[in-house]
Amino acid sequence: MNILTKIKNCLKKIDKYDIIIFLLTFISFITILYVLYPGILTYDSYNQLNQIETKNFNDWHPFIHTFIEMICLKVRNSPSSIGIFQISIFSILWTSICKYNRKNKNIFVFEIIVTVLIFLNPLNPLYAITLWKDILYCYSILALCFIMEIVYDKGFIISNKFVLFLSIVMAFTFTLRYNGTFVVIPTLIMLIFILFKRDRRSKNYLKLPIITIAAILCIQSLNLIYNVESNQKDALAQKIIQYTGAFAKEDVIDEKDKKLLNNFINVEDLSYYYNPYYADTIYECNFKEDIYLEYKKDIYAMVFKYTFKYPKIFLDFALKSTSLI
Repeated sequence: MNILTKIKNCLKKIDKYDIIIFLLTFISFITILYVLYPGILTYDSYNQLNQIETKNFNDWHPFIHTFIEMICLKVRNSPSSIGIFQISIFSILWTSICKYNRKNKNIFVFEIIVTVLIFLNPLNPLYAITLWKDILYCYSILALCFIMEIVYDKGFIISNKFVLFLSIVMAFTFTLRYNGTFVVIPTLIMLIFILFKRDRRSKNYLKLPIITIAAILCIQSLNLIYNVESNQKDALAQKIIQYTGAFAKEDVIDEKDKKLLNNFINVEDLSYYYNPYYADTIYECNFKEDIYLEYKKDIYAMVFKYTFKYPKIFLDFALKSTSLI
């Protein structure tokens, strides 16, 4: 009965402005999904759908995302169900952001303008109907940014329920994509420090990391439950070798390091095929990832050496590389 009361109270807080914002986003995105039914599928999408069909799971793509897709397909046996789920997540999240920041009715006009600009930009609805892990990962980062705004407004004095909610969002950000580590760990360290300084008595600076780690372990336990095969070798390998291609292109790699690289990739081809905008070109260079793993530490040392030696090459790569941006 208590749960029903809470649901009723939440529904009472929804006003006509929230409904308008939600419908504007949801209907416009759903229209694009209808036109491009059942959505935009990449190689990753087919790979994950095949895993779900055959029940032979691996962690080349984070399994939590494959698991979410599997639940969507059980609700409605069509890839479009994943697109509908993603659209719903974004619409609810954007409506919540607008509601929280709507201090008066005049701001609602501004929110309508921004919402219209969001769905008129084709990148946004097309992104929402692309069936791969990056979508939910980006939405989780948006949710994390929104929560951080609320935490800041509260002066970092937050309740146990809010700590739990924040921990769950960080756990999903951490697990939905392998580079979520680089988002969550610095955020967690910063929050622990601030919570310790601002609100030591609540012990939130201890609760937050403990609950976040527990949530991550719970999500990762799905890998054991579904016998997920470990295929993920090195998520950074592709990006590191692409970056090495920037130095190969400028012909600044000395003969000793070229000899090292030639053990697992053709340096001449790497120089020829190097593309700062597209990392997959490294596979045109006979890249042997298994052998790369044997020399991984040496490659990292080499990359750091050339980065400090040729900072202009690094800046050029960093400003062009879509993976870094």
